[in-house]
Amino acid sequence: MEHLWALCSAVPTSTPARPTLVRAVKRAAKRRRIPAEALAERTVPRHGLGPDGALRMAPPGTGAEWINSWTDTLITLGADGRVTLTWLDAADGPVPTRTPFPLSRHYGKPGLADSITIARNVARRIEATADDETRRLTDPAMTTRSWPWGEWVRYYRDHPITGIVTRRLTWEYLLPGETAPAHSTQEPRRSGCPPCAYCRHPETSRAVPSVDACG
Repeated sequence: MEHLWALCSAVPTSTPARPTLVRAVKRAAKRRRIPAEALAERTVPRHGLGPDGALRMAPPGTGAEWINSWTDTLITLGADGRVTLTWLDAADGPVPTRTPFPLSRHYGKPGLADSITIARNVARRIEATADDETRRLTDPAMTTRSWPWGEWVRYYRDHPITGIVTRRLTWEYLLPGETAPAHSTQEPRRSGCPPCAYCRHPETSRAVPSVDACG
């Protein structure tokens, strides 16, 4: 399943084969009785974003991550969950835009409607995924769950989209031998178990170490 998780997260939602991949992942997860919440957190698309929350779309030979475009654009996801689409090759210099990502009046490359549409659609998908992750992570049910440290780092802290929402929330960290917090449905941790993380929503949180402080 690990290979399927990685593939599902890496393949862009615009890829024609993605619906088939998603169905295969769901069938495999069902056979292995993987809970719906675990499936959801493992299949959040990255949309090509790097660890810094940025994606450059440009023609071949430019060193861009995404080359299915004849415009030169940079898409970035900010800490507020909003996307900025910067038209790098506008005639009057780089032009950053927010939804609905208007085109610069002095855009110097006419006849590129398809590439412009692709860039806008990718930016919209990233923003929609960020909104979906905000709703998922702020669901009260999240406060009853816990994650082994490695899984939390992989699927929450280090994900370029989920990580944005993760850093807005408060988290508790349970070390080996410590007892689970009262709001959790988990059993007390046994000595020797790896650390795990618990989500605490702002309205019920208390002072705890920040994500940065814990690693």
